[in-house]
Formats: sequence, C-alpha cells, structure tokens
Amino acid sequence: MIFGFMGAVIARSLSGLFQIALNLELYRRVSGDSYLAPLKVAWRSLFALAVMSLWFVAVKPLLPEETLPVLARLAMDIAIGGSLYVCAHVGAWAAAGRPAGIESQLFERVRPYLPRFATQM
Repeated sequence: MIFGFMGAVIARSLSGLFQIALNLELYRRVSGDSYLAPLKVAWRSLFALAVMSLWFVAVKPLLPEETLPVLARLAMDIAIGGSLYVCAHVGAWAAAGRPAGIESQLFERVRPYLPRFATQM
C-alpha cells in the first residue's frame, strides 16, 4: 500500500463529497429547485455536525494524552461526539422555534419519559 489507511480514509471522504455533489445536481435537474436547497433544509444537522467536528479537530488535540485503553477511548469518543451532536441539534431546533419535522416527532415520542422541566420547552 502506498498511502496506507489514511490514504483510504481520505479517498473515501473525497469520493463521498463527489457523490454528494452528484446527488445535489440530480436533485436540481429533477426538481428545478436550487442546487443548495437540500442543504438549506438540513442546516440544523449540518450545524450539529460542525459542532461535533470542532470537538475532534480543534479541542480534543489540545487535551493531554489519555492513558486509557483503545476501546475505552473509542467508547468515550463515541459518547462525547454523540452527545455534542444531539445537544447541538436539539439546541438549533429550539432556537429555530421548534418547527415541525422529525425533531418534533421524536420529541413527542420521548416526552413521556423526560423529566417535567424538559417537557416545558
């Protein structure tokens, strides 16, 4: 292997971006709408993705090296990344005025299990 594992990760990321561009172009041709219209609808998810990515790219490298085993670090990264994503997404949804969508449907399903103060959002 010339570039190894990181080369494969970079190649897959670039091919994924290319696929997104192709799908957006297909959407534009079929719907007649703007090329970026689907991204405007998905802004909350993109914001949450940016918050989670900021943790892994900018903040986590500044922390001292962990001495935990690899699987424990992986579990911790999954928990922190997932928590940041969910909190950022819910925060963006609430800041947008809780518009109807998948978030409101999920909120209605989990509402009975939430503490009383959380249901008054």
